Amino acid sequence: MIWVRRALIAPLSLLLCTLLVLALVLLQIGDTFLKPSYYLEQLRKANIYDFVLLDVTTSVLDEAREVELDGFPEGLNSFEENPLLASGLTTEDIVTSLNVAFPPKWIEDLAEQVFFEVVPYMTSDRDQFTVTLKAKGRAVAVVGEIKELLRNADAYSLLFDEYVAPAIDKAVVQQLPFGLEISSQFLQQAVRRTVTPEWVQTQVEHILDQVTPYLVGDEDTFEISVQLAGRTEIAVEEIKTVFRKAEVYGLLYEEVIGPAMSGFLDESVHLPFGFEVTRDEVLQSLRGVAPLDWVQEQIEDVIDQTAPYIIGKADDFNVVVDITDNKREARGVLRELVASRVREEISKISRCGAGRTPTFASAGLPNCVPPGFTVDAVMRPLEDHVVAATASILGKVPDEIRFTEALLRQGLPHLGAEDNVQLIDELREFMKDGWTYTDRDLRHDLRYGFDGEPVFAGDRGDEQAVKLLDDIRVLMAEGWTYTHEDLRNYILAATDPGTLGKFDSAREMFGYLGTFKLLIYLPMLVVLVSIGFLGGRGWSGRFLWASWSLLLAATAVLIVSWPVYATIGHPSFDEVALAEEFKATQLLVTNKLLEVVVNVVDDFAAGLRSKSLILVIVGLVGIAVSLSWDRLMIVAGRRNVSLAEGYELTES
Repeated sequence: MIWVRRALIAPLSLLLCTLLVLALVLLQIGDTFLKPSYYLEQLRKANIYDFVLLDVTTSVLDEAREVELDGFPEGLNSFEENPLLASGLTTEDIVTSLNVAFPPKWIEDLAEQVFFEVVPYMTSDRDQFTVTLKAKGRAVAVVGEIKELLRNADAYSLLFDEYVAPAIDKAVVQQLPFGLEISSQFLQQAVRRTVTPEWVQTQVEHILDQVTPYLVGDEDTFEISVQLAGRTEIAVEEIKTVFRKAEVYGLLYEEVIGPAMSGFLDESVHLPFGFEVTRDEVLQSLRGVAPLDWVQEQIEDVIDQTAPYIIGKADDFNVVVDITDNKREARGVLRELVASRVREEISKISRCGAGRTPTFASAGLPNCVPPGFTVDAVMRPLEDHVVAATASILGKVPDEIRFTEALLRQGLPHLGAEDNVQLIDELREFMKDGWTYTDRDLRHDLRYGFDGEPVFAGDRGDEQAVKLLDDIRVLMAEGWTYTHEDLRNYILAATDPGTLGKFDSAREMFGYLGTFKLLIYLPMLVVLVSIGFLGGRGWSGRFLWASWSLLLAATAVLIVSWPVYATIGHPSFDEVALAEEFKATQLLVTNKLLEVVVNVVDDFAAGLRSKSLILVIVGLVGIAVSLSWDRLMIVAGRRNVSLAEGYELTES
């Protein structure tokens, strides 16, 4: 009969091993995955915070520097070269700023909050959780680092090449004010000398300082005011340089003297010789004899007189150009022009026939040329008339030419440069009042688009952009909060209705596992007791059989979790499929994930090992107790006898 009972021990031993493994695994789960501190410990052990902010970021930036321009997202691929290379910033510069803006300690504190809030909820220790991300302090730090990066970067050149240079090119194509003909490159250099990188950096920092309190909710409005204080004088000098580089003859005569003369001379002047001299011919006569030094001097005066108007310090200008000497020098040129035209007209006159006498109109040409007369012979009596005609033309030209703001505005449309009228107004307004931009302007641009198109597509894309701005400000001011309600709503929206019930059932199970984890041993104890009663006859035998069963089962688990695992148990990724781009970063992250997995599995195996080792010791102690059972009983019996005898003596 005893052998039948002991035969039943074999299946019970297998059941014991199964229950023991299950119990140890469940206990280890309770001691690891169900404790918030376990996750934080694993993150610290893997040094994950420094890894992400230093190693991964460095690798991503290094590889991004090798990406072709067309590989960047839309908006960044409009630059002429890789933005990271064009910025002039080193990888170390960017990584250092990132770690100042988002220090590892801040990330670690955030992770601690998440795990200590969410894990107790998942194990039913709590019925709710709240995770709050405070963004205001980080936003201020980010702005500070943006300033630092802009100081180190060549952002000025990037912005200039992207926005300013194209605008200058467009203005040159449309025709510059005063009809200047100058290269876009030279004009860009003048703008660079006027608006320096240092001044731009100061303005950018001012803009950030004004906008940041608005974005983080400390202020409900903002006003950016970019003033050109100290730039206007430099701008005037650069305007002079530009004018000197330009074709000064064209500037003075076509843009200043020419428009002014239209008030004194018609398009053409009719002479008594039967032909006309045009206004342009008169202007060319004046221009042809003007010394370069005199023209340059007049241009300098024009600049000095018009500069206050251009920079917005005056609402008008009145430039006076004395052309008395120029008229005197041009008299001979104009007289020769009239004389040549008279000779040309004489050459067209037919010869007088027999008996025909030439007649002269008042200061005019003869109706025919007498036989034997040359053109010069006919010209001699007309020379005084030529001189008089020349004097009459120049007499209509004033000694002083006045060039005013009205003449400037009239001349630009005549030259086909109507757009530059508005350009001058915008330039004067900007030079005088600077550039002002407020929160109202921002909301308007978000509604109607910075270029006339809504920021977001759709019927209500305009309001969506404004709502996004308000959401960002609320996020910055109050932080981002995520609760158990948000999680449950997400589960309901993303899955079928039954998933939420399964989710709650899993939480209850995890809760039972943490609360009643010692009861996990109960089925195993039942099996141990059954083995003891089936295998042993007395109490010592029963205890011995149970102890041996426990020792063998625990030893089997110990061997699997120790030498066997140490030999073949480490997970490995022999072949990992990596995308073509950012291979080094992918490999770096993959190795770190493998390290984390190995750490988790190692810790789990170590927990099984320690628990099974304790059970091995318990089994050994149980065997030792069983083998020493009789002695222990004798010792226990003698002690009872002594106590009994002492009791009787005391009573007597």
